[in-house]
Amino acid sequence: MRTSDVLRMAVHNLWHRRTRTLLNLNGIVTGCIVLLMTVGGAAGVRAAIHALFDSSDFARQIYIYGGAQEEPPESEIVVNAEISDARRKRIRAALIGQWKQDRYAEDSRNEITPQDLDLIREIPHVLAVILEATTSCVIKTDAETLRSGIAGFNIHSATLKKSLVVGAGDR
Repeated sequence: MRTSDVLRMAVHNLWHRRTRTLLNLNGIVTGCIVLLMTVGGAAGVRAAIHALFDSSDFARQIYIYGGAQEEPPESEIVVNAEISDARRKRIRAALIGQWKQDRYAEDSRNEITPQDLDLIREIPHVLAVILEATTSCVIKTDAETLRSGIAGFNIHSATLKKSLVVGAGDR
């Protein structure tokens, strides 16, 4: 059988079964369109995610902080009162959190040294290392004692500039 005979038989078969040929062609075209739309949609979603992360100050920042990892001694978190078990659990959890916060404030092992900052600056793609400090404090008056916190923030933060009410963030 010659090549011309094979081609003539194929064209004859396609011509006499026009509906099947049309449906097959329609399926191939539809499949190609769906494939192109899927690839285009995935590329669009990827571009949108990159644009979102590139425009967000918060998404590109890494915060490094530490805290007390050990558990407090049992004598520090004893709740001696006739209360419900649920309330006792909540008070114990608050005492544990307060103990860890106080321990973290006193613990000098959590300090970041200038050498640590230099190591972080040397990491590829790190644009800047900016310190933000927080600490806990106790405010005592004649009437009561309050526990609070003090924080220092990056004045170049776009988020902070949007919420700055008084003053200027460019000093």
